Amino acid sequence: MNTLDFATRDQFSDVKNLIFAVNYLEALIFRLWKDIKNACKVFASFF
Repeated sequence: MNTLDFATRDQFSDVKNLIFAVNYLEALIFRLWKDIKNACKVFASFF
């Protein structure tokens, strides 16, 4: 196994981790957005 092969495999795993992190953040933001919208509905129903 040469070093070039190792380097590209390492980069690939970094990219996979990055994609995972982005997907995780997206899901988190989406859930927060839904919570905020629900909170606004509840808040609005008091007035």
